[in-house]
Amino acid sequence: MTEFNDAAQAHYAVQDYSPKTPIADVEIVQLRRFNDDGGAMTELGRLDGGLHKDLPGFEVRQVNYSVVEPLATKAFHLHKRQTDVWYVPPTDRMLVVLHDCREGSPTEGETMRLMLGDGQSRLLRIPPGVAHGCT
Repeated sequence: MTEFNDAAQAHYAVQDYSPKTPIADVEIVQLRRFNDDGGAMTELGRLDGGLHKDLPGFEVRQVNYSVVEPLATKAFHLHKRQTDVWYVPPTDRMLVVLHDCREGSPTEGETMRLMLGDGQSRLLRIPPGVAHGCT
């Protein structure tokens, strides 16, 4: 067995691959993707009066489209009132890191990492008070 010097040992950790507790109120919605010889279509949501059918209580007020350059990191940001819903096409891949900053939340202080895209069509609902960043 290899021994590390003191400097390396101080930073050494064993990766824990056991299931993590998801952050309270963070939702992942699996979307249906339809493929045929002419291409593909994914329904991101059905709206009724601004309310998203698969995200109860979520009223759509703004829709954005972002591009993250390869190797770029979008540092953490946090909203006090705004709920974000993210979608990454299955042909792309993005590591998302969430941290629960809500005082009194059952998962206060927890950090969650997940991959969006990467062959899947999913929505990620990020409630106010949960810091988020991606790479």
